[in-house]
Amino acid sequence: MRRLVALLPVPLLAVAVTMAPPASAAVEVLGAPTASLSAPYAGASTDAVIKTRLTQTSYADISLDISLSGFRAERTFAYGKGACPSSVARVTLPAKVTVAECGWTQEGEDAVLRLALKGTMTKGNVKVRIMSGALTAPAVSGTYGIFLSSWAFDEAMTTTDISSGPLK
Repeated sequence: MRRLVALLPVPLLAVAVTMAPPASAAVEVLGAPTASLSAPYAGASTDAVIKTRLTQTSYADISLDISLSGFRAERTFAYGKGACPSSVARVTLPAKVTVAECGWTQEGEDAVLRLALKGTMTKGNVKVRIMSGALTAPAVSGTYGIFLSSWAFDEAMTTTDISSGPLK
């Protein structure tokens, strides 16, 4: 789900518009997504593995955006045709689905992976591994959100904990 804010020429008037999937949409996240980090420490280079299960019955070729709040994207590249470079992300999808386009960017305080998925899946597991060297954990310990969004389904969220450093 996307949120847009439009400022009109009338002083102090702001309008928020929420763009939801069409009422007939039949794409949804089944259960909560999960996330795990190889090095969940403040400022550390880390792998992140995000898993979810989708059902997709009426649309083909959907988008999937993964936003990691507070994380820093390394080795960034603009959204474009083709699969993600394996040095940045490895995406595992059901057999009839492929990554048609990919982008890896820093947007404010968030690292964002944008995917265009080509094909359909009745129900399928989606696993995305963002590689160490392409992702740096937040500099401050705490709990951070990881968001999955698309034009085709409502936003889903999970959290991950970042600690101040490895135990000695």
